[in-house]
Amino acid sequence: MSDELKPTYQDDEIDLFELIETLWNEKVLIILFTIVAAVGGAGYGFLATPKFSVSVNYIVNPKMPASDVANRLFAQLPAGWGKEKKSNAAVLTTLTPESVTQYANLFSGLERSISKELLSEAKSNVEIIINDLPETLQSTEAVAQQMLKSKQTIRALSDGGESISFSTPVISQTAPKKALIIALSVVLGGMVGVVFVLIRSAVRNRKVKA
Repeated sequence: MSDELKPTYQDDEIDLFELIETLWNEKVLIILFTIVAAVGGAGYGFLATPKFSVSVNYIVNPKMPASDVANRLFAQLPAGWGKEKKSNAAVLTTLTPESVTQYANLFSGLERSISKELLSEAKSNVEIIINDLPETLQSTEAVAQQMLKSKQTIRALSDGGESISFSTPVISQTAPKKALIIALSVVLGGMVGVVFVLIRSAVRNRKVKA
């Protein structure tokens, strides 16, 4: 076989064992990068302004119009509260949460307010239907359904019945997530350390070959 047909090999092919040896020899530097990044991440995690989430689950009385009760709830809640998308819960994001007792008192007051409104409206509807509507309208299906709905509401809310009930408020810190930040900092620091060592090794090898 002629020399021209002989396969040639590049000198700059990556040697896996040499790469591992380079990283092992520079492990102290890589660890130093990791430690610095971890300390920085921990510092951010402990110094960043914490954010909190307040969550309160609710259950509407099955004899009540669910959408109406929920709409009244969120219309009367203070600014900042919203509905959680995947569950029946009212949620609030805040930097300065109040106590669980204060939130419990808030929702207890809302329950009484909503129940009072619904009961008053139901009684008013019954009186209007009985006293103000002519008999020809009272016998229509729409009026009959309204009468039935109002009487169900009155029966459900009489003697202290609840239109909606709430769970105990839960306050949890949502940010910063210290454990996650530190873990990501460790990984990032290690990666930066490895890249730095490989670049420095490549520069040294090039200078030696030159």
